[in-house]
Amino acid sequence: MIVIDLFKVFMVLGMAVLITSCSTQNNENHSDKAKNDVAATDAKVRTLPKVEKPYLPEKAAENGDIVNVHGKFSNLEKWQVFLENIERKNADAIRITQYTTEGDPILYELSFNGEQIAYTYNDSMDAFGGQTKGKQNTLCGGITKREPMDDSQAPNVYLLTGCKAQDVGNTFYFSENLS
Repeated sequence: MIVIDLFKVFMVLGMAVLITSCSTQNNENHSDKAKNDVAATDAKVRTLPKVEKPYLPEKAAENGDIVNVHGKFSNLEKWQVFLENIERKNADAIRITQYTTEGDPILYELSFNGEQIAYTYNDSMDAFGGQTKGKQNTLCGGITKREPMDDSQAPNVYLLTGCKAQDVGNTFYFSENLS
């Protein structure tokens, strides 16, 4: 009688352990699926090539950056594609590399995941960048185009909007000056 009761207790405990472990495994699988969905969404965003010092305009253009050397652009068509992808909610990433008068690169990286823009401002290679030079990041809601006030040939200017760190977002200023 005691053996049968003991057997019943072990059976009930065994079933409880089995049910609990199946339930936990389902929750872990669901959690893993959610993580994988996020990773898959992030994976859709193109990875930008690594930047190595010195980062010359030729290398930046070869890497696919939109390059601005004193008003002379390379790969400018990528800007319009990026804007179209934002409008269509397609993930995309670009880097704009603008060169200072002294020839130092300042990097503006924008990575759109279909909902928001992860923005990185990097002036770490600017010899005259000041005390606070380095990388700064923020998340932004979008990009706005500021058109010229008159009928002049002034270029459109693009600014980031809805940035969590507005002081970082304000470092982005892109003009598609084609002259």
